[in-house]
Amino acid sequence: MGGPAPRGAYVALLGIDGTGKTTLAEALAERCAQAGRPVRTVSWRRLVESPTQPAGWPKDSLQNLWLEIFRLYYGGATLDGGARTMPGSYDELVAAGGTEHLHDATVEGVRAHGPLAAALLEIAGNVLLQRDAIERWVAEGCVVIQESYGFKHVVKELLLVEELDPGLAAEAALTLRFARDFFGRVCVPDVGVLVAGEPALALRWRTAEAGRTGVFENFSVAGEDPGASFLAL
Repeated sequence: MGGPAPRGAYVALLGIDGTGKTTLAEALAERCAQAGRPVRTVSWRRLVESPTQPAGWPKDSLQNLWLEIFRLYYGGATLDGGARTMPGSYDELVAAGGTEHLHDATVEGVRAHGPLAAALLEIAGNVLLQRDAIERWVAEGCVVIQESYGFKHVVKELLLVEELDPGLAAEAALTLRFARDFFGRVCVPDVGVLVAGEPALALRWRTAEAGRTGVFENFSVAGEDPGASFLAL
């Protein structure tokens, strides 16, 4: 008699942008598949953009959270002197070119409490990703590989808060303590992999790959130089 599928495993990679996490995740997925294990590579972005993921719960909620985090990251800023505006819906964001479409915008007046609120929504989205995707697939026997552990994104947003307004350092520290406790208790991988690398080499790779670093990989929205702030971040 056939019993339930054996439990799979949740593997999460953590490291700075450009250190090869995606490449490692792809190699690990290939090795698991060769060993006959079903594999799912998961990320928030991969799920919301997947054409095979059905609409409804949790995809619609994750799309809306993705949009609002993007909007909050810019925290009420003026874009190109008012020539550009933030998308008002997830469909508008996709039509505009996704979260990368403002990488060349001149950004002025970001309010630090915007990224602070974005960090809290980041935690909320990881609740859905964990409960409605990762845990379900692990229970079905899959090896679930998360190529970028969600805790990193919360930390980056909180570092931006302090860069924009050192006066909010206490609020950022309080949120960080909560996030550390939350991820350490709720979104715990079976195997965590720290991908270490030299930031200067990561910057060279990101620049060679895309011609620039991403807006979420530096402090350019705070008026800082993209390359130098990538290294600082």
